[in-house]
Amino acid sequence: MGVRLAMAISIFLSYALQFYVPMSIAWPKLQARIPKNAQTVAEFAFRTALVILTCEISFRLSMKKLMVQNLLESYPLTFYFF
Repeated sequence: MGVRLAMAISIFLSYALQFYVPMSIAWPKLQARIPKNAQTVAEFAFRTALVILTCEISFRLSMKKLMVQNLLESYPLTFYFF
């Protein structure tokens, strides 16, 4: 249980680091459109939005897979056709 908790915490804390390369590509294009006094807040908001977006996509895809899997399990005859 402790190992699972440690893994969950490490993934949670390091997930935003995965956006280092995409941010280095996308941020200079956005930075020119944002006033100097709001760039730090805008960068933080953009990083947060990317993390939330990817988590939401991952969650929705996993739920869709789970629904399809439950549907196939509830109809045993469908396994003969797939």
